[in-house]
Amino acid sequence: RFNPFVNMAINNIFYLMDIMCEEIPAEATWNAPHADVCDTMTYIVFLAQICWTYGAYEFFILFINVNITTSSYDSSLLGFLWYVKQCG
Repeated sequence: RFNPFVNMAINNIFYLMDIMCEEIPAEATWNAPHADVCDTMTYIVFLAQICWTYGAYEFFILFINVNITTSSYDSSLLGFLWYVKQCG
């Protein structure tokens, strides 16, 4: 069933991730402005803080499982954003 709020949440999170990726230098991720916060936060905690809908939450859990092939509670937010920046 189509839910426009899920699509809006997914779009918002992709937009936010694009902005966050711009701050991360490709060759030295630890020099990013918020590197200490992003490196201590797991991807699943990040999703829990910003996801509006359960459908978007499920989508991004699958997104990290497919692209990083790791569980969302094992990956740091900084590592994931660096990966997204490198892969586009």
